This record gives sequence, C-alpha cells and structure tokens, in this order.
Amino acid sequence: MQDLALRYKPEDVNMLVPVQNIQQVSPWHAARISEVRANPDPDSGDVFKVGSRYDTQKKGFEDLYSPAKPLLMKVAAAAGIVWNWRDSGPITLQRDYVCWKAVGALRLPDGTWQPFVATKEIDLTVIEEEIYAQNLKKAEEHASNPKEKGKLKGMTAEDWAQTQTKANMIQWRKNKAMRAETGAMLRVIRAALGMKSQYTKEELQKPFIVPRIDF
Repeated sequence: MQDLALRYKPEDVNMLVPVQNIQQVSPWHAARISEVRANPDPDSGDVFKVGSRYDTQKKGFEDLYSPAKPLLMKVAAAAGIVWNWRDSGPITLQRDYVCWKAVGALRLPDGTWQPFVATKEIDLTVIEEEIYAQNLKKAEEHASNPKEKGKLKGMTAEDWAQTQTKANMIQWRKNKAMRAETGAMLRVIRAALGMKSQYTKEELQKPFIVPRIDF
C-alpha cells in the first residue's frame, strides 16, 4: 500500500490513511487505492459550510466546509466501510439538542472486520453563543474600517451580530439532525481513515485518496 501511495504528491491530494498498518495483508486479500473527488460547491450536496476562520497569511476570513452525507458515503464505499443502519440513528432528538450514533465496520489486513462506533451531539444553545461571538468580532472589525463600515447597514455592532446570528440559527435548527448524522458518520470515518472534520474550498478541490482491502 505504501508503494501505491508513492505515486501521489502529499500537497496535491487529501491522503486518507487507515489506523491499521496495511503494508502486509493476508494471501487472500489485496490492497488497492481509490480516488474520490468532492464538489466544493455547497449547492452540490457534497459539503456544507460550517463557519470561517481568519487566515493570517491572506489577512482575511476563509470559509470552512464539512463533508456532507453524499461525500461520506462515497468515501466509505471506496474504503470498504460497511454501515450498520439497524444500530445507527438518533439517541436524543430535541429542539435545541440532538445526539446521533453511527456504527460502521472496516475490513482489516487479516480479513477480519473492525467495528467503529461514534456519536455526535449538537447543543444549539452553545452554538448560538459561539456564532454570536464570531459575528460580533466581524461587526467590530467592520466598524473599525471606514471602507467596510457600510456593511453594518447603520446598525450597531451588537445589533448586526444579533441579526446575523438569528439567521444562522434558523439554518442550524432546520438541519440539526442531518448535521448530527453526518457528524457521527464522519467520526467513524475519521477513526478508520483519519479524515478531517473541516476543509477549505482549496483543499476540497484536491482528490481524496482512499485505501482499502479487497478479498
């Protein structure tokens, strides 16, 4: 498997590496590598925006995206992960809180299956506080810059941050179950392959390199 991976330059791809060393496999199994490409456009359904971060080199904010269920299913299929849908599902589902469990399994080099169980909880009260703090920071930066002050539309920094946060929370409440499900699935894949939880658009334009073991 290591020889197969040498054909790729690390800076050109998103290399997903399994937790198990799969350089040696049983005589009845073979290692191979697949490529999975993501569409970085949120409207495609492969990813959804989860926030932004300040890039010190670019001196500005850049959007961050998390893999959505369609992309996770493609990665899981390429890696040979099998999902246990009977034991996967919501543990708790409330207006401001949801906890979701995902159960999957990955074939190991010796041919046996390694199960992975992960949960993802979303507490909207905490998320609302975090989003408000981020929006307030943006508003204060707009207010301190004469060229960007017009983005506040005559509102105070606090009022602008509150308005933006309210709009953000509507989307969070509409999609909280979906985000919890994909979050739990992503944790299973991260445990098995090391996939990150957030990517920039530039990173999503690189293919995902997925190893697997076949009988």
